[in-house]
Amino acid sequence: MNKTVRFPVICLFLFLILGGCHRTVNESDTPLQGRELWQARNIYSYQFDFSWICFCGSPFIDNVRVFVKNNSLDSLYNITLDRPVDRAYYSNYKTIDELFTFIDSSKALEPAWFRETYDSQWGYPNKVFFDYQSGIADEELGFEILSFTSYPENE
Repeated sequence: MNKTVRFPVICLFLFLILGGCHRTVNESDTPLQGRELWQARNIYSYQFDFSWICFCGSPFIDNVRVFVKNNSLDSLYNITLDRPVDRAYYSNYKTIDELFTFIDSSKALEPAWFRETYDSQWGYPNKVFFDYQSGIADEELGFEILSFTSYPENE
């Protein structure tokens, strides 16, 4: 495995194993309403600009345009590097529905602290951040959706 693939894999591995038994502090902006709004919109084809928030290197933290067609990842474009994302990195990116699953899985790890905000028009999570263990540096992980466009076939 080359270094550019290994680093994101290590980051994800650390994220998965560093769940703690700490009291969770939730700073949320209507997570259920966000998810319900997203589901009610019945959006299945869209694009969004996305960035992981972590102490990881490129290409993991680059801004990436995610293209979703029929609720499946269709293609990825690295905005930061101005080129398509190599298929070897596709597993590092998710559809909006998969991001909701990521949020649920991360909450199940009982993080020390988390913050989540949702778009008031569409309901997707626009900024989410988890600190899995207080007092430990660099195990935090989150993401941000910088822009979102629904395709006309959803209407």
